[in-house]
Amino acid sequence: MGHGQPVAGHATLDWQANYIRCFLDVLRRAVEDDGLQGDALKDTVTAHMKKFLPNDDLLFLMQLSVEPMCARLTLQRQHKQSGAAVSARDEQ
Repeated sequence: MGHGQPVAGHATLDWQANYIRCFLDVLRRAVEDDGLQGDALKDTVTAHMKKFLPNDDLLFLMQLSVEPMCARLTLQRQHKQSGAAVSARDEQ
């Protein structure tokens, strides 16, 4: 119907969701567990993501996402920590 038969439909969306999950997991581990920043962070994330997608089709966009997503993860972690600190003070 419409514009023709979907080629991969759900499989494509599943692949994309897994790619994003992998990216976020690798980024989170590199920042939180390894304390990486800057080029070392980008290089580590790139190396791991190339195992997931061995060509360079999404490489440029993925690398552009490292810094802003790192900032977002840092803000989320700070928010959780400040919320935990407020809760601990409230209990006292």
